[in-house]
Amino acid sequence: AYALNGSWGALFSLGALSLTIFNALCSALSAALIYDALRRLAPTPLALLGAGLHVASRMDAALGSTPLSESSAYFLSKVALWLFALALSGEARGARVRWTWLLGGLLLALSNLSRPLTLLAALGIPLVVFAVRRVREDSLPWRPAARAGAWCALGLSIALLPWLIRQQLVHGIFALSDETAQQLALASDPRGSGSDTALRLSEEARAAGHRTYAERSAFFEATFRANLSADAGFYLRAGLSRD
Repeated sequence: AYALNGSWGALFSLGALSLTIFNALCSALSAALIYDALRRLAPTPLALLGAGLHVASRMDAALGSTPLSESSAYFLSKVALWLFALALSGEARGARVRWTWLLGGLLLALSNLSRPLTLLAALGIPLVVFAVRRVREDSLPWRPAARAGAWCALGLSIALLPWLIRQQLVHGIFALSDETAQQLALASDPRGSGSDTALRLSEEARAAGHRTYAERSAFFEATFRANLSADAGFYLRAGLSRD
């Protein structure tokens, strides 16, 4: 995502305005990708519904009107999901199927290295494969499905493992960032997920003497577990209520 933003900024040097225009284009292209991915696997009305929900998303509209990198990260994940749909539809054959799953996993991982927003989507891919197989039995038998999952996992690993190993060696955490645990703690905090709560959590970590990446990550993970123990329903409701 940062490479995309940087390349666009180098070509069209308009500062924050240039990146805002780029993010708006990413958002618009994402709607097209969602429609094309869904039409390959479902009836056209469902494809239109999926694209329409994206267009109506207040969160995506807000991100698309800023110079932040979230929109381009989301866009990479949409490209990955479009590749998965292309592979599942049976239009890619032979070696192209393997490369499609590999590239999809790679792009999904790269999108989360810039902003860890959609990594859990990888857990839903087997469910999608199962659903497509039940509806369209000719689309993906079990053995090719297992191979597809292996190629997708390889793509994810190529991008994620070097960074995770580096994080473990340098900071003592096997995570994309200490902010990953912080965001989980923030999203599950009944006090809200705004900037005030984020600052309060950071102050609590510092007050407890947690200053290194490993200490901060452990503190936020413990906070997340405590929040879930106290009210797991809040976390689920908060996630479902977001656009």
